Amino acid sequence: MKARTVLLVVAAVVIGTAGSRMSKRLFSGPPEPEPIIENVSVILAKQHLSVGTELREPERMFEERTLPKNEAPPNAVVRLYQLRGRRLARAIEANAIITVDALVNEFVERTELLKKEGRQAVAVPVQSLGNYVLLPQSRID
Repeated sequence: MKARTVLLVVAAVVIGTAGSRMSKRLFSGPPEPEPIIENVSVILAKQHLSVGTELREPERMFEERTLPKNEAPPNAVVRLYQLRGRRLARAIEANAIITVDALVNEFVERTELLKKEGRQAVAVPVQSLGNYVLLPQSRID
């Protein structure tokens, strides 16, 4: 074969390959963006905690971590201030994610505490003149 024929064959192969790649890229459409992974901050227990533990200083008992949103439970506690002053309804293992279900319902706990002290919650109808004298948490004998 002559050099001219070999040069034309090589040029045809290179141009055909380049044209194939460019047309494939043109007709395939734009590249799909990578999915955005949302991260969520959750609270984990540092050590084992028993039932009824009052959480006065949650900073010492818990730590905050970020997890992908699909790995975190939907009812997870996300801030430490949400735990302050609360009580645990069930035992928590070390490195377990704290959920709202693990905490005692505050309203139920308060009413039971009032019943133990011998108090009873009642509603007192007040006229418009006395509503500024009787405030919430006032004791009436």
